[in-house]
Amino acid sequence: MKLMFRNVFTLATLFCLSISIQAQNTEVPEDEAEKIKETALNYADGFLSGSGERMEKALFPDLQKLAPMQLPNGGPTIFIQATYSGLIGMSAAKLGLIPEDQRKIKVEALDMHENIACAKLTSSQFNDYLHMVKVDDTWKIVNVLWTWGADSGNRSQVPELDFEKEKPAIEKAARDLYDGVFKGDPDLVENCVIPRFSQASWNTIPGGGDILSRDGADLIVGVAKAKLSLMDTSQLNIEISVLDYMDGLATVKISSPAGVSYAHLIYWNGVWKNVNVLRKMKPRQR
Repeated sequence: MKLMFRNVFTLATLFCLSISIQAQNTEVPEDEAEKIKETALNYADGFLSGSGERMEKALFPDLQKLAPMQLPNGGPTIFIQATYSGLIGMSAAKLGLIPEDQRKIKVEALDMHENIACAKLTSSQFNDYLHMVKVDDTWKIVNVLWTWGADSGNRSQVPELDFEKEKPAIEKAARDLYDGVFKGDPDLVENCVIPRFSQASWNTIPGGGDILSRDGADLIVGVAKAKLSLMDTSQLNIEISVLDYMDGLATVKISSPAGVSYAHLIYWNGVWKNVNVLRKMKPRQR
């Protein structure tokens, strides 16, 4: 059992009490940026043009896609989920079909580390942050956090926030996730993630290729509560970069000698919380 948790949390040096904040992103090579954009366009234009084939080409089967929705009559903000098969089916059924001149799709490759990447997509109907993994020579979407686009009838649900004022809280929420695990503080972890939080790891098995594994909020909170990953973090060198912000959503990069993670965060019920993480760890030395 201890070995299992050690493997799950070899990200130790990605969780740190002493974190330096950075503001710049890494330039994505032009050829890879074009491939990342192609995947994002297959996803967005696949839905808006009614192409199930393009949508399927863009997605990794183990997908987490979430969006906030404000319930009426003073109800809470909840999360709606879309699935791999559901997105393909809705695209093929042309449920999102609108004329090409009304789609207004724009894509930006924000950052890339080895075979993981993050991107930003805006359109008339929805605005998304995307996490991707590289499978062979094709990028696939594994995590999505999105909200309503400029021409959507639901746009009124998008909060208007001052990024410069919110930036410290975004950085703190990203930091609290890692601090909580290695301090053994389950409340700190639980307070900075949504209930449907998912951490995806894209790593290479010797002789077996790349695999995706996921850890949910219950596992991470449980490990903090059981104090299975206590460590002295004072010597670790961690950098947090807020790569982009829009519509009460943010995308963040966490770098350390152990590897790189990308995190999606959301302003939810008045506080910033982690929604999705995608990480790539360096191979452990034997």
